[in-house]
Amino acid sequence: GPVIIIPAGASLLLVTFGYVRRSDFPLIWPAALAVTGYVVALAGADWPDQRLPYQNELRQLVFLRGKHVVSQAPEFWRADITVFFGSFQLDLRDAGLYRRVVVNVTAVCGSVDVIVGPGITINERRPFLLDRFGVETQPPDGRSRKLTINLLGIFATARGWSASLSRPPSGPPSEL
Repeated sequence: GPVIIIPAGASLLLVTFGYVRRSDFPLIWPAALAVTGYVVALAGADWPDQRLPYQNELRQLVFLRGKHVVSQAPEFWRADITVFFGSFQLDLRDAGLYRRVVVNVTAVCGSVDVIVGPGITINERRPFLLDRFGVETQPPDGRSRKLTINLLGIFATARGWSASLSRPPSGPPSEL
């Protein structure tokens, strides 16, 4: 947001105060378009973090790309995932899960998959959204750990599924 607003405001001020004339626009807009493309490419680039698979708390922003993270954290307990025009897959099969794990998902025009091992109960909460499809869950038992997925999205899909399934659950994903 600020990366777009600041240059737009600065260029508007340059025109308003007369530093840039209207006749200069045919020269300036191609350069502005090239800089904008460069910023979008950098935002979509993957900057590797060697510690990411071992962190107990995960914060990820995915913009214009897809990303897959396999967690091997000793006691994973929380993830905050934001997806804009992309997809994200969080694989928690190799992670040691805390008794109650929370995954907060905010998605706009994107998709999120959360994969857990067998014996994990998946609960979902959808604030401010009405939908007829739910996240597929495994039957709970007394020994199971809980994973809560908080979903908030527009034109997005989110799915939680257990590794005991060979592929994501059939049927429509939960559309937000």
